Amino acid sequence: MLNVYDITKSFENHKVLNGVSFSVNAGEIYGLIGKNGAGKTTLMNIIAGLSKSDGGNCSIGEENNSISKISYLPDIPTFFDYLTAQEYIDFLLMNVKYTNGRRNDLLQLVGLQGNEKIKSMSRGMKQRLGVAAALVTDPKVLLLDEPTSALDPQGRHELMKILKQLKANGRSIALSTHILADMEKVCDRVGFLHEGVIKNEVWIS
Repeated sequence: MLNVYDITKSFENHKVLNGVSFSVNAGEIYGLIGKNGAGKTTLMNIIAGLSKSDGGNCSIGEENNSISKISYLPDIPTFFDYLTAQEYIDFLLMNVKYTNGRRNDLLQLVGLQGNEKIKSMSRGMKQRLGVAAALVTDPKVLLLDEPTSALDPQGRHELMKILKQLKANGRSIALSTHILADMEKVCDRVGFLHEGVIKNEVWIS
């Protein structure tokens, strides 16, 4: 589904990405692991269409640069804190064709009632709301940058459960993290990003 081929990126004289290639099939979770500064976020931004690469390309199926079919959840999502979860999702759905049940389905998926004020939510609840927001456009590919890095064990467990459900529904997911335990719980394959390239790729399940 998602094909990333020979992505390169430099900042001034520093080459961050030096020919990164991998693919993610439908109904598969691909884990991108690497230490801080390895280029994971840079790569995610390029795949999401938020940054341009110096070389290489990304495609969804047979279509090049189909960024409309990709949703990206950054490591620290931002919200309108004065809204409730329901109001926020309704706002995002304003320009998307949907039935009244669409918002309820998204909130149910991530375990939120809808009447929670965003400003009073825990980090884990906000991260789950971020997942719901990323799914508003019903993307084929979901990109998650360090989705569990600041969560407590319960929050990480709840998010992993959601990702497994999305995988079962055929969604293609690429997530970056430096937490190996998270990879082992949900990923099918893992690529180790080091010195600008994926050094090793291993099957988890």
